[in-house]
Amino acid sequence: MRFAALEQENARLRGLANGLPPLVKRSQLADVVSADLSSQRQRLVIDQGDRAGLYRSQAIVDATGLVGQLVRVGPWSAEVMLISDPGHAVPVEVLRNGVRTVAEGTGNEDEMRLSLLPATADVKAGDTLVTSGLGGVFPAGIPVGTVVEAVRDPDDILARVRVRPRASLARDRQVMALWFNPESPMAPVDSALVRELPEAPLARPVLEPPSPVAKVTKP
Repeated sequence: MRFAALEQENARLRGLANGLPPLVKRSQLADVVSADLSSQRQRLVIDQGDRAGLYRSQAIVDATGLVGQLVRVGPWSAEVMLISDPGHAVPVEVLRNGVRTVAEGTGNEDEMRLSLLPATADVKAGDTLVTSGLGGVFPAGIPVGTVVEAVRDPDDILARVRVRPRASLARDRQVMALWFNPESPMAPVDSALVRELPEAPLARPVLEPPSPVAKVTKP
């Protein structure tokens, strides 16, 4: 049963790869080998690394949306900071009307929040959030999540908005790393430059040092 589910997930990801926009130069499938889904850390370790060309801050997606970005890369494996990590934030916009804000991780893989959204902003339950392209990490248009609740208190200038991530963060067995065409005006950053930087940019700085990347043995 698990093998069949993995095959279905693989097929969905390959279908996604075949339909990627011209902005995406190439992609690489990777298996998830371990997960740390505590309230303080939301990380995955995947079985592809520097030998496959992966680089720090690289965007990671699954068949339904944004998963996160790489924060540590070894020769054969890499660590993904999930968008649900409490140290992660990603610039987003409401697909319905273009309202821009920031979606933050909560330490719960099923929930994010929009903590900087003014109470007057036109955001409501059911709205789809996608990456806005701001911040220099993710290009515009990647699905991020769906608003499940928007609460406005008359005495508060900010709305309290909960978001359910589109990606299956706690259930992913395979994910996809993306490379972007540097000639596209929508490209967030030149991947070759990122590998040369001592500290590659994150959507928001990591709040604590990343744990060592798990060693993956190759035959």
